[in-house]
Amino acid sequence: MTIHCDGKTSYGSYRKAMQDMRLIRSKSKKSEVPVRTYKCGLCGNWHLTSSQDSFKESAERKISKKHLY
Repeated sequence: MTIHCDGKTSYGSYRKAMQDMRLIRSKSKKSEVPVRTYKCGLCGNWHLTSSQDSFKESAERKISKKHLY
């Protein structure tokens, strides 16, 4: 596990991301917990998200990519 993409935790595999998501969901007392994993278009690794809306994230990534240049 490493840190990339503006402080997000990155996982090198889908399997590891799913393992950590299950662990977080089982132990967290917070109301907002990860609900899915996604492969990042910027770093190529996997991240966890509490957002159900994959289309919103895709749009946000495209916007943030524009600001990189």
